[in-house]
Amino acid sequence: MLTTYTDKLKAAIDDPEVISNYLCIRNFLTRVVHGKGAVRFFIVGNGGSAATASHMAIDLMKCTDKRIRMVSLTDPAATTAIANDFSFSEIFSYQLEIQAEAGDVLIVLSVSGNSPNIVEAMREATNKNMTVVGFFGKNVSYANRTYCDYAVVVPSSEYGIVEDCHAIMLHSLVEELKVA
Repeated sequence: MLTTYTDKLKAAIDDPEVISNYLCIRNFLTRVVHGKGAVRFFIVGNGGSAATASHMAIDLMKCTDKRIRMVSLTDPAATTAIANDFSFSEIFSYQLEIQAEAGDVLIVLSVSGNSPNIVEAMREATNKNMTVVGFFGKNVSYANRTYCDYAVVVPSSEYGIVEDCHAIMLHSLVEELKVA
């Protein structure tokens, strides 16, 4: 069973379109990180993707010497308060409305890419003229992909494979930004 899983993971991560789109994202992030502006990065996700978002926010902030201003919008206190007082679909967009500015970057991690709170976050980011970078699974709708300036779509609908591919790509970005 382990070999079957790792074979699926390797096939997904080695997909030529995944690699090509990952390289576009890497090149974009490298340009932004080395730019002179005060760009902030925001990252969102649900469930396992929320855990990866928090993990990557810390890694990108502390593991490079580039002083990346990284904010995970997945804090349980903030998300549950917003969900309780407004709606679950606004847990990320509400925070972006208050904190984000034009030119900032939103990184979205989502297996489906179709959750209302993810869609609202991408819509808010687009309205604010932010750059949207998406990491999705193959079930993301075309309409939702169009919110993204850059996107990687992992060719799998298995949540474990998709989430692991996202984590691998994000860890790779951390390593590449260390030396960039």
